[in-house]
Amino acid sequence: MLFSTKHSNSIFANQARFIWVLIISLFFLIQNTKAQYYWVGGSGNWSDAANHWATSSGGSSFHIDPPTLSDDVYFDVNSFTGSGQVVSLDQPINNCNSMDWTGVLNFPTLEAIGSNDMHMMGSLTLAADMSCNFDQLYLKSDASGNTLTSNGIDLGSTSILIIDGTGEFGLTDNLEANNITMLEGTFITNGHTINIGFAFRIQGSLVKTINLGSSHIYCRQWRTTGSGININAGTSTIHVESLYPDDNNTGPYTYNDIVFKENSGFIHGTGIFNTIDASATKGESLKIKAGSMVTCNQFILNADRFSPTRMELSSGTGFATLNVSSGVVDVSYVIMKDIHAAGGAAFNVNPGIDNGNNDGWIFTEITPLDFYWVGNGGNWEELSHWATTSGGNTNYTELPSQFDNVFFDANSFTSSGQTIELTEAHKVNDLDWSGVQNNPTFLAGYQKTLSLYGYLNITDEVNKDINDLRILSEGEVDIFFGNQGNIANAVLWGGGIYNINSDFVGSTFRLNNGTLNLNSAVIDINFDFKENSSNNSVLNLGSGIIYCRNFEINSDNATVNAGTSEIHVRNLFKGRGNNYYHVILEENGSINYENT
Repeated sequence: MLFSTKHSNSIFANQARFIWVLIISLFFLIQNTKAQYYWVGGSGNWSDAANHWATSSGGSSFHIDPPTLSDDVYFDVNSFTGSGQVVSLDQPINNCNSMDWTGVLNFPTLEAIGSNDMHMMGSLTLAADMSCNFDQLYLKSDASGNTLTSNGIDLGSTSILIIDGTGEFGLTDNLEANNITMLEGTFITNGHTINIGFAFRIQGSLVKTINLGSSHIYCRQWRTTGSGININAGTSTIHVESLYPDDNNTGPYTYNDIVFKENSGFIHGTGIFNTIDASATKGESLKIKAGSMVTCNQFILNADRFSPTRMELSSGTGFATLNVSSGVVDVSYVIMKDIHAAGGAAFNVNPGIDNGNNDGWIFTEITPLDFYWVGNGGNWEELSHWATTSGGNTNYTELPSQFDNVFFDANSFTSSGQTIELTEAHKVNDLDWSGVQNNPTFLAGYQKTLSLYGYLNITDEVNKDINDLRILSEGEVDIFFGNQGNIANAVLWGGGIYNINSDFVGSTFRLNNGTLNLNSAVIDINFDFKENSSNNSVLNLGSGIIYCRNFEINSDNATVNAGTSEIHVRNLFKGRGNNYYHVILEENGSINYENT
């Protein structure tokens, strides 16, 4: 038999190649094999493998390196030797596959140092007897079936839970975090409640799916932006203050129920909804971005006489559209501007105020009531003093609202030395003291703000001490402050035309929005005369005289018509490039900005 050297060399070459491939495969297999890491020794740094990461529960053999994304980590009954011990995430990026705190004792804490991140590829299980404070927690798995179990533990007051992998994460119980950001993958809420301190964000260009089921999600802001977004709304409810349903117009996306929380609500963009309930915004506003189309099956907004809701644009010009295909939309005590109705429903504001550029709504106007003070001194909140006629003995059963007019007159006080005091903040339309006698005193102390939506007429017969006065009139009104007493802080803030017809003595005087006609009034204040508007306010100073510590025009949009006015400044004059007639710098007065 002949033996071929060429054939023999080929066999040996193939064997060598096989052995080399086997060695490489074994190397990567070893490298990618999951290891189990058990925390021992109480407080310490995540990276300190030699002292804290044992190879078994309570063991004394330790891993050489800290966990990788392939390794599962465990905190259990043998991890902590005393109460209040802390595991510190001390590296910029701290890794593991899954993390499990089941059975842990002594209430330990897992805490990020500064802005250090935690990256995970698998499931997370926290324990009720612990606390944690993540900074950014990344869930990066590409596999399905991962779970997040928090056992009632908040992820941290500054935490950001970031879902960033093609895999799947599902909740097994309720979740609390400061922020949630979804970049990729699938997030399944499984009907559990989610409490978020600030924002739930869906963003980026990668494919992502969120299955909301029957969950209730509480957050200050919901923001959907980017592309590749799939929202399966189920029967969920999002409780929110500021809603961005489609921030960059890649939708529209469909949601189930939206409930706006207390205070103002915002809808920044187009969306499709089952129900929108904005009733909790009463006393504040519901603002919708100009150009938005808000489509829903049911829209609920029921405010009241004492806490009406302003429904208007949040930004831009033009209008926003509320689209309801059928049925009846009834809203009450709404002050509406720039909102168009569309679809087959009937739209009623009953009652409310039409402030212009509203289309498709039927308005029933709010009827103002006239309240007359009787019975000498007392607290504003005492119903026995509010009669339906001057000097009458038929009383109202409710206090005046911002739609109602208040009168103090010749029949209000029968003797001198009487005092009327606000014990809480109040709103009225007109406030008129014409004809009042016997020199009454009017008190409104700290945090007892008096807001007016009409005119003000305080006569010289009245001794006043008002801490905060806000004039929010949207039309043209006359203002008489009276010459007795003091108004600490006065703000003109409604966008109206304010005719000042008497002198003013106080601490601060501000124009936040509107036109100020100073006429010949003397404004004598201890601190600041300020314009703070971004809405093209106008100051017609006429022949008025202003005495102040600081005079500040803070908006480039403001117009100052100086007339023959005088401005006496003891510290800073900031006129922002406008023309002035006579500015007198007193004491340490100085000029900031060019002025002529």
